Amino acid sequence: MENAKSRKLNWIAYVSVLFLVMLIGIKIGTTFFSTFQLTFILFPLMVCAIIGASILMIISVIHIIKKRSSLSIMSFIPTCINLVFFLILLYQPISTSLLQIEFAIKKDSRMDIVEQFNEGKLEPSNDYLYKIPTPYNKKFISDGNEIFQRGDFLFFYHTRGVIDNFSGYVYNPSGNPPTSDDVQADIIYMKKMNSNWYYVSCT
Repeated sequence: MENAKSRKLNWIAYVSVLFLVMLIGIKIGTTFFSTFQLTFILFPLMVCAIIGASILMIISVIHIIKKRSSLSIMSFIPTCINLVFFLILLYQPISTSLLQIEFAIKKDSRMDIVEQFNEGKLEPSNDYLYKIPTPYNKKFISDGNEIFQRGDFLFFYHTRGVIDNFSGYVYNPSGNPPTSDDVQADIIYMKKMNSNWYYVSCT
């Protein structure tokens, strides 16, 4: 009987780890290789991972309550794993740290594009959008391989929404923060990355 309970706890722990690894992979994928297509593909996986982790959290908590008189360390492992899952999912500083790393890695490539824009080397898609040169397409420096220009501001898409939800990095040579008018959308979150760059999420 005890072996059966132990196997059940092991199974819950293993599946919880699987969901945790899925979440970390999705977080890294959507931060470093963000495209609308990738986000569209990974969204169902994220939903499945959240639902699965929630169910396993409930099962593991019920087990702890039922067996509170004879608990072992193993009894708490699935719950701890799922707590880590929801911490990574909900705790904003973790997402912010990933963005800081992504920004630092790709900053030089984005600055190359800024310089090319200032030199008039970028091909326009329309009055406000400019195409990123082909050699930069695989570096994922702007979703859709286009940047948006408005006044002195250059917007590099991080995630390009279906209609109007999007996020990205805004460059301004003067260092002033962008306004909703500058990005043509309501800014719901803004973080200063350095003296000339801001990360914004818009709707």
